[in-house]
Amino acid sequence: MLPAISEVCMARPLRIGLFGLGPVGSAVARAVLDKNGVLERRIGAPLDLRRVWTRTPGLPRTVDESLLCYDPEDILGD
Repeated sequence: MLPAISEVCMARPLRIGLFGLGPVGSAVARAVLDKNGVLERRIGAPLDLRRVWTRTPGLPRTVDESLLCYDPEDILGD
């Protein structure tokens, strides 16, 4: 017997791309990074913050610089 569709879908990580690191985007990024274990248990799949788009390079950020991108296509194409 095959597993239910929801079980198959939830076993894979949910890949997240954020557009913007203002107050809301920064809070979402922090929650995904800092509370990943809690969120994973609640939704049944790990969260994978892949990229965060920002239009202003060089400003101090609350996320690792390796997550930043400056072209929205980097998120849409991932």
